[in-house]
Amino acid sequence: MSENGLKWSFSKDSYGFYFTFVRENDTNYGTNGTNYDTNELKDLSESEHQIYDLLCSNPRYIREELAKLTNKSARTIQRLLNSLSEKGYITRIGKTKGYWEILK
Repeated sequence: MSENGLKWSFSKDSYGFYFTFVRENDTNYGTNGTNYDTNELKDLSESEHQIYDLLCSNPRYIREELAKLTNKSARTIQRLLNSLSEKGYITRIGKTKGYWEILK
């Protein structure tokens, strides 16, 4: 959504709800304190970038929650997670009770 030139979105999940505000400059700051330069993420597709942003905001998301938030299938999410992992952006710590560690 966009109102008065400010881009934002609202999402609900099993943890509650959150707002995402988009900055117009090249530096993004995740809600977990991670900041990154969008120029460093040039090798990511739009879908990979979306998953990366969600994981920066909550590294405990599971595949099914990411699928629901992005309106993609669980299999597509798995492919995107695999790609992000292969590119060195994320790694999984633990299994069923684990979380995603953001590497870049």
